[in-house]
Parts: sequence; C-alpha cells; structure tokens
Amino acid sequence: HALQLYMKERKRGPGYVSDFLYWSGRLPVTVYGILSNHGFGLTVSTLEIFGSRHGDDEYRDAWGHFVGQDGWERAEVEAQAEARSEDDDG
Repeated sequence: HALQLYMKERKRGPGYVSDFLYWSGRLPVTVYGILSNHGFGLTVSTLEIFGSRHGDDEYRDAWGHFVGQDGWERAEVEAQAEARSEDDDG
C-alpha cells in the first residue's frame, strides 16, 4: 500500500492542501484526489479512480480477473509445478 502526498509550491485555489495518490497491490485501481480545508476540516474535493495502473496486468489470471500479487504468484508456482510434472511423465 502507498499513499503519497504532493504539496504544490503555488496553491491551486482557496483551501487547497495537497494532491494525493493511493494504490495497493490488492486493488486493481489507483486513486487520485485533492485534499482541501475550507474551515470545516480536511475534505476530499476531487476524487478520480483509474482502472488500470502501469504493471497491473501482471496480477491478472488467464481469464483477465485481478488476483493481486499473492494470487498471481501462487498461480505461477502451481503452473510451473504442473509443467515439471508433465515433463517428468513425458
């Protein structure tokens, strides 16, 4: 998981605090947003969700379903074991 805050030298407008990015290996999305404070506490004034960030494809199974890094690694180990078993039988 990662949360990165980006503080701008010049504010984008009244109440602007920062931009942020959030992503997790368990989710097939990246979240971008803008934090602001208009005197009532910190709020998310903009929220965008991107469906596929760079590198996500490697964590999808053969049918295109997102399985996360752990699921992908398990499937790879099982596929390699099956291939070795077939080689031994052949």
